Amino acid sequence: MTLMDHSGIYTFTFTYGFSFGPIGWVLPSEVFPLSMRSKGVALSTMSNWTNNCKFTFCLFHPTCQITSLVLIGLLTPVLVDFSASYVHFFQITTSLMLTLAYSDLRF
Repeated sequence: MTLMDHSGIYTFTFTYGFSFGPIGWVLPSEVFPLSMRSKGVALSTMSNWTNNCKFTFCLFHPTCQITSLVLIGLLTPVLVDFSASYVHFFQITTSLMLTLAYSDLRF
């Protein structure tokens, strides 16, 4: 391995350690009570590995890429419509702006 390879690996490890990356490994052990912690952490680890494998497979398989893009394109508008941020930032803000614009026009 060259010096560039080593510096890339160290840079990735450094930025991963200071970002939200480790939360997926630390948080499940803190959330579950002691009585079910081992099973909960095992399920979250299995879910993490499974989703990482699916993501890696979809990066290189063209059929999976198209399917995931279609699913993302179909699901994202529905999820945005039902999210709280959509209601606050789009509907409430738009109604307030329209109210302010209407009140400015009247005076």
